[in-house]
Amino acid sequence: MSVDTVALQAAQDNGLTVGVIPTDGSQALRLEIDDFLADADLANLYFLALEAFMKDDISSQPFSYYEISGIHGQPYRAWDGVENVPYTPTGEPPNKRGAGYCAHGSVLFPTWHRVYLAQFEQALYLHAAEVAKALGQEHTVLPKFRIPYFDPLLPREKLVDQEQYTYGIPVILMTKTIHVRRPGKTDYEPMNNPLYQFKFPNDPKGGFHWDQIQGYQPKDIKVLSTKTIRGYNKPTGTADHEYVKDTFNNQYGPTMQRSSSDAAYLYDLFFGGDPWKVISNHFEVDDRRKGIYNVNSLEGFHDNIHGYMGMGPGTSEDRATGQMSYPEVAGNIDRILAIWQGINNPKGDDVAWWDSLGFPLSTYVEPRHEPETPGTPLAPFRKAFNGDETVWWTSNDVRDHTKLGYDYPETKEASATSDPVASLQKWANIEVGWVGDFSNKNTPLLDHLKRQITEQAPALPKPTVVDDATKWNPDEQYLASAATTTSSIEASSLVRAAAPVLHRMVATHNPSFEDRFGGLGDLVKDGKFALNGTFIIAFFLGDFAPEVAGSDWLHELNLVGSSAIFASSQDRIDGGHCATCAKQQAVGRKYYDTVGLTQALLTYWQSGDSAYNLKVSSLDPEAVVPFLTRNLHWRVIDGTGAYVPTDSVPSLKIKVFSDTITLPQRLTDAPVFGNKVAHIEVTDGRPGGLNAGEQL
Repeated sequence: MSVDTVALQAAQDNGLTVGVIPTDGSQALRLEIDDFLADADLANLYFLALEAFMKDDISSQPFSYYEISGIHGQPYRAWDGVENVPYTPTGEPPNKRGAGYCAHGSVLFPTWHRVYLAQFEQALYLHAAEVAKALGQEHTVLPKFRIPYFDPLLPREKLVDQEQYTYGIPVILMTKTIHVRRPGKTDYEPMNNPLYQFKFPNDPKGGFHWDQIQGYQPKDIKVLSTKTIRGYNKPTGTADHEYVKDTFNNQYGPTMQRSSSDAAYLYDLFFGGDPWKVISNHFEVDDRRKGIYNVNSLEGFHDNIHGYMGMGPGTSEDRATGQMSYPEVAGNIDRILAIWQGINNPKGDDVAWWDSLGFPLSTYVEPRHEPETPGTPLAPFRKAFNGDETVWWTSNDVRDHTKLGYDYPETKEASATSDPVASLQKWANIEVGWVGDFSNKNTPLLDHLKRQITEQAPALPKPTVVDDATKWNPDEQYLASAATTTSSIEASSLVRAAAPVLHRMVATHNPSFEDRFGGLGDLVKDGKFALNGTFIIAFFLGDFAPEVAGSDWLHELNLVGSSAIFASSQDRIDGGHCATCAKQQAVGRKYYDTVGLTQALLTYWQSGDSAYNLKVSSLDPEAVVPFLTRNLHWRVIDGTGAYVPTDSVPSLKIKVFSDTITLPQRLTDAPVFGNKVAHIEVTDGRPGGLNAGEQL
């Protein structure tokens, strides 16, 4: 599985993005970051390569970490001289330069990011090749080298004396110092963790526009303009990773709040039947099929993760790539896309692809009103040269991710079976589906579900707990230094089995008629630029503390989910630094997302808890709607963590709907979604709610 690094370096020196493709046509695996770190030599190579990648001369190296990160947004300038790209003549030229190249709110969002990650991986791989040669590992470790991804639905830490876990953000992202073994050395030595923070270099060509950050004092800007900070704490001027960890745990942990809804978000995305035009991005589609109420998209799932990474400048679209976790987050989105494609490609191009969709916006190079097709150039990524002409990457080129020289464990395993679709459907039913661990439950509903699924789902394997004193072997010492400990929690490295395992403990719907179940959710519709930058809409089912700071609402027990709207500041738009954003704002482009309610309602039903003398006796609408009308609440939080009165956001509209899901008889089968019904009575007359007679 060797790669011709000489040819790869030559291609990059010519400004080309070609991917890391082995000469034998095989693919190396991109691994989840905790699994990746379990290979001590591979992780050691990764950190040393990242260190070198981030030291590249920004003034002369377009493939440096800083310059590649800038493709997404700031600093506002052409990447490697890419100013003009030939589009079809129907488009209008951008009226202002300054937007990043990234295709947010576009049908190209998934494929653009697929090539972006291939470029990032290529540049990092070349550094890894140099380090591996110095370590004598060019034939043993380097062939396995690909960028890791970050799956927020996995457990990360474990209570010492209990089978209880924290979920979400990997421990390595919160660790300031790690230990590595450098070439020519036998001992490990400390090193600043490249995944923890990036210090902005001196940029002679003009750097970030820090004057466009709203809600921060000059003292804050002084700190923020020097380095990336997750979960910025204004009083201390430092990163607050405990806040970020608690936010992720409450959002993604299946037992911490009224049960996480994010796994169900992906389940609906995989099986809900929406076509590429819908699942690819977070904006409404003009030709959306009539009657589709819920809008689950890859971009919406991506936006939520960035919002939860911590209140602060890193939640802005144009600064997200500097947050050190961006490639890992985008890698997981690409993985989800690959699984979605594996499940839905057999349904044909009407679902799994698209022909053309008008884009009423523009990017740094793409005109407004350009009809985006699978052949639209994915700028600024050059694939080749044909004489004096540049051959640009297109979506058609990257529809199959394996052509870029990598694969994911789930899709790799599926491709080795006689029925890849069945394999991926089994994975989805177990990992994000309505198949729950009901060993401690004994209600008629759950008994019914156990009978419904005739194939036994495997159990979550026991993790290996690692603390500061633990060594697995001499080459894994740096892993122990990555463990953050408190009096009650130790970091754990989860060794996951090759076979699919049940990570989620989510249950499902009321058996209204035989094998069908009613699910409920909130549909969020809002103006993307309703506030000055990124903001979050938090949903509660039951009481919450109204007097706390807005950002603390994300840690409330009765939080049922939230939706992060990933956006740019008004000053950035007014200053001409985001033509895409300006066009989106001018045409009143609306943002759509969903937050599931079924899991939280089920916890009320199972426990028998009441809220204001109301109980959930079943999941039938006649039992649930009165409960929701009294106990469902929502609040808006801006990018600094401050509360925003809901009635000051007139574009916000919340719609409650129910649907039915026919569960599969076998884990390899797909569920069937349908029969969606809106329940306007829950939101009618409330600030931010959809009123009777209104349409989204």
